[in-house]
Amino acid sequence: MKPQELVLALRAMGLTQKQIQKRTGIPQPTISKIGRYGDRDVMLRTYDALRAAYEQQLKEGPVAPRAPRGRPSTRAAPAEPVAPGSAPAASAPAPASTPARAGTSSRRRPALPPVVLRPFPRGPLPWPAMHRD
Repeated sequence: MKPQELVLALRAMGLTQKQIQKRTGIPQPTISKIGRYGDRDVMLRTYDALRAAYEQQLKEGPVAPRAPRGRPSTRAAPAEPVAPGSAPAASAPAPASTPARAGTSSRRRPALPPVVLRPFPRGPLPWPAMHRD
């Protein structure tokens, strides 16, 4: 396998770039470059480390998915199907919208004035008085 294929396979198995870094000793930015661009001139020791990590991960199996990081999603959950003949469940009230701050009714920037292009003057350029002979 090529180095890019090894990195992509390890990522598909559930490893993060930081986890690959810990297993191989290859810096994370290098792992990112190999995964994105498929560096053609990868050192042999880098290739061997990626191949060893790939073979070890094949023996261990896929990694369990991690909990998502960051803020929780504010999207509404999909509606559950209602069985025929049963009453639909009471839905939660919609969240109140946040009041707009004063002076922020629009996020658009004000329009810029039009640019006026003037022709460049032809002929000799005027030199400052201190450069005269």
